[in-house]
Amino acid sequence: MAINKEDFKLFESQRLTDEGDGGGRATGNEVVGGQVNNLF
Repeated sequence: MAINKEDFKLFESQRLTDEGDGGGRATGNEVVGGQVNNLF
């Protein structure tokens, strides 16, 4: 079974900050590509 790029999904972390406490567990909120300032 091949793995396609449609099989990969990114999910937001609990805290999307650039501080020392950023990160945490993954939430159920999917990161949608092509949106301005969505994650990176």
